[in-house]
Amino acid sequence: MHLKYKLLICFVIIAVIVSGAVFSARLRDDLSSYKPKKTTIKVVSQSPVNKFATQASWTQNFAVIPNGALDPTYWTYDIGTGGLTSPNWGNNEAEYYTNDPDNVSISNGLLNITARQQSEGGQDYTSARIKTEGLIDFEYGKLDVVAKLPAGIGTWPAIWLLPENSIYNNNSPDTDPLQYLNDGEIDIMEAIGAQPGVVTSSAQSRSYNPTLNDERIESDNIPDDTTAFHDYGLEWTPNQLIFTVDGVAYHTVNRGIDDTYKAWPYDQQYYLLINVALGGTDGGVDSEQYPPYGIDNSSLPAQFQIKSISYFKYI
Repeated sequence: MHLKYKLLICFVIIAVIVSGAVFSARLRDDLSSYKPKKTTIKVVSQSPVNKFATQASWTQNFAVIPNGALDPTYWTYDIGTGGLTSPNWGNNEAEYYTNDPDNVSISNGLLNITARQQSEGGQDYTSARIKTEGLIDFEYGKLDVVAKLPAGIGTWPAIWLLPENSIYNNNSPDTDPLQYLNDGEIDIMEAIGAQPGVVTSSAQSRSYNPTLNDERIESDNIPDDTTAFHDYGLEWTPNQLIFTVDGVAYHTVNRGIDDTYKAWPYDQQYYLLINVALGGTDGGVDSEQYPPYGIDNSSLPAQFQIKSISYFKYI
């Protein structure tokens, strides 16, 4: 190769080396002075997953319970009425509650609560209201009732909870007409025949109740509630009530940081009630079409059928 070409190649190589060294130095300087931009990551706070025992601590599987009456170890009855002959409790209902087999019995694997057009106790109808008061109580946990609702205008089935010991009762005098709300009420499921396919749940308290027109209530559409069995549930923790149908939540009531017993009395033992009322403040809303009680007699007898009840402790 000619000498001048050799010198040219050497010059090019030296220039490349020098340029590379200069670029590297500048890059080091740039990197040393670089300050990365701060990135704020939003953390979405989540409530802890509610934990319930996987094994039920109390069950009533009516498929394996003998036909006949309820077990008195677990169940008792309200006898009487919320109507004119007993104005001290109830909602001006048209039925008389009994413990007669015609109104409440276990048969063919189901607990049947049957509302009938039948005169008793000064009322024109009979039904049943069963409860675990003084026998089985619940404080937090998961409660599931698998049931099929009665059909017919005027029916008013309910699955609900009332306080066992009413620990806040004396926070207001006996003359207080709302004293009973000091300890609250939890309605897992209510339905009225005049609005088929709709179930509701509510959490009543001194601060939130129908009297104040400030009830914490929600509804869910279940088109086949009178023809198919569904699981009506409550998930109850120290700070939350979650109401479910077939395991799907549709209504949640949260405990506020500053809530007193007036808004959150649900820190005590409650007992379970299941009943079918007829007429009254809710069941009798269609009284113009079916006077005087708002009950379609042609739909009676109407049965509230319960397949099972399960309670899972909160852990």
